[in-house]
Amino acid sequence: MLGTRVSGSYEWSDARALSPGHVFLSQKIYPEAGLNIRIHQPIPGWGGLPGRLEATADLRNLLAQGYLPVSTLDGRRLILSNFPRAIRGGLAFIF
Repeated sequence: MLGTRVSGSYEWSDARALSPGHVFLSQKIYPEAGLNIRIHQPIPGWGGLPGRLEATADLRNLLAQGYLPVSTLDGRRLILSNFPRAIRGGLAFIF
């Protein structure tokens, strides 16, 4: 691992709540429920370009917490979620 940064977090969510409440005043405004992992990998520069390149990956709510099933009057089932699972990645030029 040459400069790779990996960070993770886990924020507990009540299975009966669509949007978890804050436990502490010092928490972020928008909670990130579930298991979250972020990876940043520097990429070697190319021939004299100023700045640097970095590949990123962002994996959110890997355990699918915060999904609330709701049954409708006609028997259909809906799933409500304020924090859907997501896998994102990108390439960043940092100058």
